[in-house]
Amino acid sequence: MGFHDQRRHWYHLSSKLIRKGKFILEPWGGDKAVNRDFAAEPEGKRISVSPTIPQCLTALPQGSHDLHIYRTYYKVKAEKPEGVFDVKTTQEGWLTRPIKFVYIGTIDFVAMEDELGDQFWPDDAACDADDSLSEDALKDWKDLTPTIERYTEVLI
Repeated sequence: MGFHDQRRHWYHLSSKLIRKGKFILEPWGGDKAVNRDFAAEPEGKRISVSPTIPQCLTALPQGSHDLHIYRTYYKVKAEKPEGVFDVKTTQEGWLTRPIKFVYIGTIDFVAMEDELGDQFWPDDAACDADDSLSEDALKDWKDLTPTIERYTEVLI
């Protein structure tokens, strides 16, 4: 059984969506993708999710902005995406119907970069079609997790 076949909590990160508490999130198209050329995004409305926050971070292009963390309220199954080069590493899934989410917190990357400098950013694997870079970036994000937790306002 693949990881998409299992009911689990999934995480979603966004710099554009600013919702607190519990709410229903509707799938959207690539025009709302974070820091991306939406023309390069696969077609179809969806909510892109991953099983862990470091995997979500690996899938996103870098940027010095806050990222809001959301988790599915219930354990759900996600569809396996098409046209995503780093799915093996990020285990990205797509939710294609409205799903209840809960706001977890906000990562303050601006403050993190102010203190640590911009050298802390892992390689920007999300912009290269090379899964080996994604694997390296995921390892770096996992190593940075304690630091990220210090810069995350958590509101569960």
